[in-house]
Amino acid sequence: MVTEGGAAAAKQCFIELAKADTSGDYDKALKTANKILRNFPKETLAFKCKLVAQIQLGHFEEALALVKKTPPHHMGECLFEKAYVQYRLNDDAAAMETLSKTDENDVRCLELKAQLLYRAEKFEEAAAIFR
Repeated sequence: MVTEGGAAAAKQCFIELAKADTSGDYDKALKTANKILRNFPKETLAFKCKLVAQIQLGHFEEALALVKKTPPHHMGECLFEKAYVQYRLNDDAAAMETLSKTDENDVRCLELKAQLLYRAEKFEEAAAIFR
């Protein structure tokens, strides 16, 4: 059970996290998310914010490790983020496999799939996604 002081501290951390996100200070967002997770290790929003901060900072190996080790019920749906990290790490086959598990109407996933196809020089298939 969270004490009254603990709830106030958690609220302050989430305010800091929101400010860091709004200002684009992903280094601070990462530190704040880690602080939240130390005190509340099952906080879904903090996991997601940590993942986004790692991606924005270019920490792709760490982001992939986070996705792999964190149970989905702790972080929520992160298939796009996982595929994007795999793409940035040039693991195109893994990225395509991850994208095959996503919602076929997710525009972010469609765009990433087109980028992967373009990278593989499958230009017609890439263009067909946008028709």
